[in-house]
Amino acid sequence: MIKFFPESALVQLEFEKVKDLLVEHCKTEYARTKAKELRIHTRKEYIEIELRQSHEYKLILEQGQYFPNDPVLNISRDIKLLSIPGAVLSSEQLMQIRRLADSMQQLFRWFNPEARTAYPALTRIISTTHYEKNILALIDAILDENGTVKDTASDDLARIRMSLFRKRNELRRIFDKVIQKWTKSGYVADIEEAFLNGRRVVAVFAEFKRQVKEFC
Repeated sequence: MIKFFPESALVQLEFEKVKDLLVEHCKTEYARTKAKELRIHTRKEYIEIELRQSHEYKLILEQGQYFPNDPVLNISRDIKLLSIPGAVLSSEQLMQIRRLADSMQQLFRWFNPEARTAYPALTRIISTTHYEKNILALIDAILDENGTVKDTASDDLARIRMSLFRKRNELRRIFDKVIQKWTKSGYVADIEEAFLNGRRVVAVFAEFKRQVKEFC
């Protein structure tokens, strides 16, 4: 293998310092990892395409054009779970996947025919990539914008949530009925109701605690 630079070239060019400077400008953990793994290339065709891509992206920035490069979290571990039988992703993990899918959608939309003609080197980055639009559709069918599972996610879930809703309303009516009775009997203090550990509680005068306890 022919070497086109001396062994000391990396030190003379301060290549490691250049990589450290690049890492500081990276917005994601994935990008920082890739920057740290950069190495010097000697293949002319590879170097030329990389330089053209850098030049085209520099033009986009200088011209103040919008480019969809919103940073996303590294979800490689989450995606690997999809290949494991029985593995389950949380709603938060699914929302991260949705965010990445949305970013990919914006990126592919940006590379319209006009942009592909104007920036052929950058277009090569997505030339072998496929965007699957069904990812967004499938996640949106299950989760809302806050990552909460929708009632319509499944028929069973819809029935369970409707049952819980009815039970809560029934308990609320019973609770309100008891409060009204205690209020009329003079058991309840001025601060009628509050919440303790997520439960509705009522302030009762000390001298009436026994009567209330017997009632409960």
